[in-house]
Amino acid sequence: MNNLINHNNMLMDDMEQHINYNTHDYQQNNINVVNNESEFEVKNNYIVVNSKDRNWLGNSDESPYKFSIKFGGSNTDRYSVTSNEYKNISYIEVSKLFLNDRANLNNSNVTTTKLSSLPYIQCKFKNFSRLVDGTNSVFDSSMGIFVSSTIPITTDEHQFVNFDNQLPSGRFFQPIPLNTLTMVDIELLDPQGNQIKNKRDTLDIKSIHINNETSITKNDYLVITTTQFFDNTEFKIGDTIQCKNYSFHNTDYDETFQFNQYINSLNCHTILGIGKSNDATELYNRIHIQFPSQISRTTGNLVVDTWFSSFLIKSLDTTPIDSNQGRLINLSTQTHLMLQIDTMHKTIKKNYELI
Repeated sequence: MNNLINHNNMLMDDMEQHINYNTHDYQQNNINVVNNESEFEVKNNYIVVNSKDRNWLGNSDESPYKFSIKFGGSNTDRYSVTSNEYKNISYIEVSKLFLNDRANLNNSNVTTTKLSSLPYIQCKFKNFSRLVDGTNSVFDSSMGIFVSSTIPITTDEHQFVNFDNQLPSGRFFQPIPLNTLTMVDIELLDPQGNQIKNKRDTLDIKSIHINNETSITKNDYLVITTTQFFDNTEFKIGDTIQCKNYSFHNTDYDETFQFNQYINSLNCHTILGIGKSNDATELYNRIHIQFPSQISRTTGNLVVDTWFSSFLIKSLDTTPIDSNQGRLINLSTQTHLMLQIDTMHKTIKKNYELI
């Protein structure tokens, strides 16, 4: 709060204009403002960024630790987008990072450190000029030095860790506000300036089949075979995945459309297990998810969706048949970022007298 007060005071001094805050922020009988000059109001815009919202279907260059945000973009863009664009920007700050803290992997598939065990993480806006000075160029364009608020633990758990910014403030644009900000390029770095690359979060779908088509029970599951192999810390039991653009190889039946809808559903899927198409490999390439069904609150028993029962008989395979359609993302390993952008707006002149 002190940073924002100082920020507002500096804007008044530099621009020789009064900054007038919304009147509902104060008790009316405390207002005594008589001003014949131009008035400006500072609006605080808070933006929650989730790296899953990047175009992970069409832009393979991005990851949870390196992606771009386009302000005022559309769903046809190759980047994460917001519905609003921002103009006359007086201040920008990254206040918090929320990162998955499962163990990192090196190129030999050996578990090393967790993100919370690093001394700090930098959040770099590559298209900004220097904000932090340091003993080397690693700190160029850094919008924050983030330290974990959690004591590192050695056990491998599913959890997100809050990283707080240690800088006292963000970036001011004064005395002249930044006219517009169309895009920022975000990159998370370790203390040595290396981009964090500790896990794969997207996979191409090769095929989907069911493990058993007779006497279906709650222990059965759909098997997603992926084109790429993954480690068992990258995709784990309990993780949530989302699929897009999957299409079953056989389009002869009406139920195929419903099956595609189920796989590509925005409700997502929980990983029930992982497996291998070849037991001799070190890495995995199969993910198990629930088939369309639910436990009845009336009978207490498993009820398979009617259309899926029909699909089992007509078309669904018990062995993989490649369709090579679609892609999936692990929602449980994404980066979350809290961004504040302050914008200045000219207001109508008003005279207030003490009541």
